[in-house]
Amino acid sequence: MTTSSKTSTVDMSAYKRYIDATAPALTFSSQRTDGKIVHYVGSMPLTEAEVGIPVTSKAIRRERHRCRVQGIERSCAVCDRRLCHLGGIIDTLGGWLYRKDEGIDTEQCQKRDLIRSAIKRKSAVCIRIQVVDQKTPFEKLEGHLEDGSPLPHTYISYDGVTDKSIDTKKLQETTDKYTPLIRGILKKIWFQEGLLQSIEIFIRIANDSTYGEKIIPGAKWLRMVLGKIDLYANGKKTFDHLEAKELIPLIGDIIFSSQTDSGVITDYHQANGGNVLGLLQTAQSEEAMKKIMVQRMCPTSYQRRVAPPKMGNIKEAAKTLGEFTNTIHTLEELRELPNTVTVCDIDGGEAAEEGVTSDVYASLMTSAQKKDPQQGKFNFAARAKSSVLSPTTLTELMAMIKDGRITKLQLDVSSHSLTYTAKTTLNRDRIIHPYLWWYQQETQTKVRGKQVVTDITHTKTSSHDNYTFRIEGLERKIYSWKDLGSTSNCCFPEFLETSVRRTCGPVFEAFNKRVPISVPSGPISLGVGTSVKNSAGELYGVITVYVNDCPTPVSIRYA
Repeated sequence: MTTSSKTSTVDMSAYKRYIDATAPALTFSSQRTDGKIVHYVGSMPLTEAEVGIPVTSKAIRRERHRCRVQGIERSCAVCDRRLCHLGGIIDTLGGWLYRKDEGIDTEQCQKRDLIRSAIKRKSAVCIRIQVVDQKTPFEKLEGHLEDGSPLPHTYISYDGVTDKSIDTKKLQETTDKYTPLIRGILKKIWFQEGLLQSIEIFIRIANDSTYGEKIIPGAKWLRMVLGKIDLYANGKKTFDHLEAKELIPLIGDIIFSSQTDSGVITDYHQANGGNVLGLLQTAQSEEAMKKIMVQRMCPTSYQRRVAPPKMGNIKEAAKTLGEFTNTIHTLEELRELPNTVTVCDIDGGEAAEEGVTSDVYASLMTSAQKKDPQQGKFNFAARAKSSVLSPTTLTELMAMIKDGRITKLQLDVSSHSLTYTAKTTLNRDRIIHPYLWWYQQETQTKVRGKQVVTDITHTKTSSHDNYTFRIEGLERKIYSWKDLGSTSNCCFPEFLETSVRRTCGPVFEAFNKRVPISVPSGPISLGVGTSVKNSAGELYGVITVYVNDCPTPVSIRYA
C-alpha cells in the first residue's frame, strides 16, 4: 500500500478490516487518592540494532530514499512510522502486536514479527509506563487514494483515557522519574522474610516515640507496597521473573496511588531514603530503634545535607548572602520579640535577671520565709490559684502568664533538647523569618528535673510552629557551653527564602561546623523547646510544668 497515486497492491477492504480489528488497546487503570482515574500502558523502547529494521523517523526516511533510488517498492511510509512507534505498546493482554495477520501485506507482517521478537528478548524492567491522555494518538485517515477516498493507516484506540482534570504532562514527568526508583525498591524488598511484621512493629514504636510521627507515613507506604506485590506478583518469588503485564500495573498502581498534587511521592523518600528501611536494618532492639529514630528525626538532623557544597554553590552563596554573623539573643532582646511572654515572680515583678544578684535574692527570700512562719498563712487566694490552675494547652499557659494568673513556672527539662533564638546580620529579604533558632540534636546537658522558666516564645512560620522555654541561668548550668556554642550555629537551609535556598543552602549549612555562633555576655535566650507535629496541635513530647509552687505536675500535650 502506498500514499502515491499508484494503485495499492493490498486488498483495501481487507486492510481496513485489519487495522480496525487491531486498533483496540486495553489500558491498565489506577485510582489516585483524590478518586481520579489514571489510564496507562507499557511502552518498550526499541533500537534499530534490537529490531533489525529502521525504527526512528530519520532512519525510516533514509531507508525509503534508498529504496526509491534502487527502484524497490515499499509499503506505506505513514504505517511504517506508526508501526515502529506503536509496536512497543504493551496493554493488559501482554502486547499490542498479538493479533492475526489477515489483511496485512507481507512487508508489514515481517516488520511486526521482528518487533514482537525484539520485545520478547528484552527484559520487562526496561518498560516505560506511558500515561494515556487521548483515545487515538494518531488519526485513522490521512491522505487519499487515487480515487479520492480517504487512505486508512495503522492506528491505536485506547479503551480508557486519564481524567481530563489531571495535568498529564506533569504526571508523565513524575512517572518517568519514579519508575526506575520504584523498580529498585521492589527488587530490594521482594518477598523479604518478616518484613511486613517488622513494619507493623516499626509503626507501633514510631507512634510512641518523640518525632516518630514524621516517619510513620513512609512505613505505611512500604506496607502498601507489600500489599501491591501480593496483588500483582502472582506468587513469583523472584522479581526478575515478572512478565510485562504483571510489572506495569504493579509499578503504575504504586506511583499513581501515592500521587500528590505537587507530583511528588514524598512517602517514597521516607521509606527508601535511609529512614524506614535503614532503621529496620540497623536497629538491634526496640529500645535501640527508639533512640536512633529520635536522633534521625530531630529537627536539627532531619533531612540535613551531608555532602559538601559544590564550587558553583559556594560562589553563588558568597555573592548572594555575603558577610553575616549570627548571635544568640540576649534576655532583653528575647523579650522584645513578638509572641513572647515573661513570667513574673510571686510579688508581681518580672523575674530577676541571672547573675550573682539573682542567687542572693533567692537566698534572702528563702531565709525570710523561714524566719516568718506566719507569712501568707491567710493568703487563701494564692493557694487556691495555685491549686486550680491547670492549663491544657500552651496557648492557655501563655494567656495565664500574660494576665498575671501564673507568677511562677517550673518545667521538667529532662527529656527536652536545648534550644536558643538568635539574631542575624543577613539581609532580611534572604530569610523567611526576622530571627533564627537552633535545636540540639541530642540532649547533652547535665541539667535535669524542674527548672525555672522566665520566658516563653512562640515562633510560627508557614512550615514551623515552635515553642521555646527560656530557663533561668541555664547557660551557667550546662556542661561545656563554650564547646557547644563553637560548633552549633543555626545556619539551616530552611531559613533561607526559596529563591536562594537551592543554590545557597548547602553553603549556608556548612557554616554550622565552620563558624561558631556568637554568644553575648550575660543572660541569653537559652532554654528548651518543642514543636507542633500535626494539624491537631499535638506536641513532640509532653510538656510537664509546675504552676505557682503547686507540687502537682500539669501535663500539656497540645499547643
